[in-house]
Amino acid sequence: MHDLNQLYEVDTVNNTITVGAGMSMRELYNHCKEHGMAIPSMPNIDSITVGGAVSNGTHGTNRNYGSSSNLVLEIELLTWNAEKGEVETVILKRNSSDQLEQHLFDAALVNFGSLGIITKLKLRTVQPYYMMVDNTVCNTSKILSNYFNLVHSFDCFMLVIQPQDDFKNTVVRTQT
Repeated sequence: MHDLNQLYEVDTVNNTITVGAGMSMRELYNHCKEHGMAIPSMPNIDSITVGGAVSNGTHGTNRNYGSSSNLVLEIELLTWNAEKGEVETVILKRNSSDQLEQHLFDAALVNFGSLGIITKLKLRTVQPYYMMVDNTVCNTSKILSNYFNLVHSFDCFMLVIQPQDDFKNTVVRTQT
């Protein structure tokens, strides 16, 4: 899959980028940055492929944009056509007026490879933004009493429990 890492199209007017499914998330971020774009919901691990992130429903770092599959506008798959007895390329669009195509598009996202091999993806992007990470060690009861306020105060809120002898401390990571 890593050979399917081409940059096919950058559309700064419509804020889209079309890439090969084998491109790493790190490469995708770099292409976006180069063209004044950003991916609104980034997985914490940037070495995974774009196609892998989509087909596995990898979540991102922003509660407002959903998983990586929510960014997909078009998906290209290699599938088996049993009637013809051959492999064919299928391109599915999120906003298709064809009800069957729309159903297949929805099924192709987070399909774990069961419908075919993802080869190309068109993704929506946003304007670049900055993210701040704040690591704080706090008492568990303090975090739990303020949990919902923290979650709703930031686009991303991650609670990481650190292994401690007494398990009384937690680390809070917030990103905006």
